Amino acid sequence: MGVPVIVAFGHILDFWKPHKALGLGLIITMILRAVFSVALALAIKLVIDEIIEPTSDTPVWSIAAFLGAGFLISFGAGMVAARLTAKATSDIIADARLTAFRQLQRVPLSFLDRSGDGNLIAHFSSDIAQLSQGVIRKPLLGLRSLTAMMLHVPVMMLLDARLAILTIVTVPAAVYIVHRFAPKSAPALDEEKQRIADVLDEVSGNVSAQKLVRSYGLQPSFDRRFGQRIEALRLASRMAEGRIAIEIVVSEYAVELTKLAIIVVGAAFAFNGTLDPGSFAAFAAILQEFSYQASVLGMDVVPSIKQSEAGIRRIESLLQISHVAAERRSVPAPPMSSGIEFDDIAFRYHPDQDLQLKGVSASVAAQSYVAIVGPNGSGKSSLLNVVLGLYEQESGTVKVDGVDLSTIELDDLRSSIGVAFQETVLFNASLRDNITLAEDGFSDADLDRAIDASGLRPIVDQVPGGLDAELGAYGLTPSSGESQRLGVARAVLRDPELLLLDEVASGLDPESEADVLDAIEGLRDGRTIISVTHRLESVKTVDQIIVIRGGRVIETGAFDHLIAAGGPFATMWTKQHGFDVSANGLTASVQPDRLRAIPLFSMLPDAALVDLAAVFESQALSHRELAFRQGEFGNSFYVVARGTVEVVRDIDTDQEDTIAYLEDGDFFGEMALLSSELRNASIRSRGTTTLLRLERRAFNQLLATNPDARDMVHRAAAARAAENQANS
Repeated sequence: MGVPVIVAFGHILDFWKPHKALGLGLIITMILRAVFSVALALAIKLVIDEIIEPTSDTPVWSIAAFLGAGFLISFGAGMVAARLTAKATSDIIADARLTAFRQLQRVPLSFLDRSGDGNLIAHFSSDIAQLSQGVIRKPLLGLRSLTAMMLHVPVMMLLDARLAILTIVTVPAAVYIVHRFAPKSAPALDEEKQRIADVLDEVSGNVSAQKLVRSYGLQPSFDRRFGQRIEALRLASRMAEGRIAIEIVVSEYAVELTKLAIIVVGAAFAFNGTLDPGSFAAFAAILQEFSYQASVLGMDVVPSIKQSEAGIRRIESLLQISHVAAERRSVPAPPMSSGIEFDDIAFRYHPDQDLQLKGVSASVAAQSYVAIVGPNGSGKSSLLNVVLGLYEQESGTVKVDGVDLSTIELDDLRSSIGVAFQETVLFNASLRDNITLAEDGFSDADLDRAIDASGLRPIVDQVPGGLDAELGAYGLTPSSGESQRLGVARAVLRDPELLLLDEVASGLDPESEADVLDAIEGLRDGRTIISVTHRLESVKTVDQIIVIRGGRVIETGAFDHLIAAGGPFATMWTKQHGFDVSANGLTASVQPDRLRAIPLFSMLPDAALVDLAAVFESQALSHRELAFRQGEFGNSFYVVARGTVEVVRDIDTDQEDTIAYLEDGDFFGEMALLSSELRNASIRSRGTTTLLRLERRAFNQLLATNPDARDMVHRAAAARAAENQANS
């Protein structure tokens, strides 16, 4: 059956080790059931011998009684085996699911990042389901067949050693040769499992994006994508099932041919008188059973285990992923009385990716409020991930009160940290459980303190049911601002010494942002706060600002110092200002002076800038909404007044690639003001975003009344085009 199947049986034994008693009981039932089949064959010999040479030593009624008793014992063993098999199936699968889930909570996040939802879901659906066949039912069936065959061997030797040796050699050899030299099915089965995971991944992504899909009429596009996934799965399944089917058919006829040859040889022995008729009949009966059990192995057990082995390997690959060794992280978390030191930190999420952090060194004093700012993708959030121990840096050290972070016990460290992420995950549970994360040990006073400190009190008081109101798929759906405040409440509830905030005001309207920032200001006393943000309005009152760009610290200092220095931070501050956004974030306008910072308009006179500012129109985008799609004709220029958009090539395809992020003050599409060219990328929002749009028609009307301005714009456009050509 080849080395892969032997390896598969090794994997199977690993799942059975905690259930040895069940396995032993099943082996005993197999022996009892196999003994009956042997006794039946011997009874045939005794009956035939009695017919040919009647004696009084072995009356037929005694043989019948013997067989009846054997039948009852075998039937009882079968019933016990059925109950033991059911228990083994439920226990082993339950243990596997629990073990896999626990492992999922501990594997490096880098593994989860690259696995994809489809692969992870498949571990708990199709992969686990295959354990029932590949680890329990089929191996037990195979063990039963092997047990029966081993009991048949000594009986066959007693009946006729020549035929027994011929059977022992040829029948297993036929099964082995077929599976040894048949087309290898393992790669095809692995490919089939991956294609199943791809289909699950596609379904998961489609369900989560249904609002977007329906709003933009993307059903045909997603139908095509899913059809491609299904076609790939169809071809992979055809290849895998075809190879398994060939093995089954060839194995069946190889065993039948071998059995036929042995019967012919046995018949020749009987005709020449070297084998008595009773022994020949008994041997034929045992041979039938022996070859049947061999066929079960060749046509059922081995192919089924091969089919299941792909899933078993995937489960084992999950269980064998190593995570941070507990013995290395044995130091209790220090009280965070002196602060955190980052020393030459280099970090990347995956070995194939570029470094996210490139030698970052910085310090955070205890009980200070520090903001880490920089453009999207600069590495800001990566520092928080390192502090939390979610990822490990490639080089450099992080020290908490002088203690190397890599030696601190993670659970102890995290018990002193509160964290609020950019996207607050809501569970299908009550508001209370969403704040406490269903953990016990928090008093009503603790909960009230967190609700008040996070600014969540008005929401709790207004929602029907208060803290018992259900959230999630079947209950209330909080707004973005309410969700952010809920996330802050989660973090504050634990009264942490260190509070980590990751873009908690990103995507909020100005009014909600102000509420969240006021709530954070009220949390400063007695704790260290590190806030990652690209919105600079929120950092005016912090103790220290760390500016990161391209994975490196390029500037540090207090707000007034950095503004006075006129460096990168001051440039970022200027870029984000000059816009007037309404309290709800739905409308915005641009100040004329701000337009001068855009190269296309840089040479326009003041009067032209005033007129130009007046023709910009607001466009509010919800999360993941498209401003325009690649391939459309461009007719508008855009400025990001507030929020973030991503520039995406080949959107909604397997080659989708986000090539850039644009934030407050960034602009795009200026060439569309001059000619109707095809868009070379799609623009999609991240969170609630407010754009200012200038249509080519309105722009041309304005220029038509001011020839000097038109000439200036065309000169600026030519210079911009030359610059783009030089950079491409």
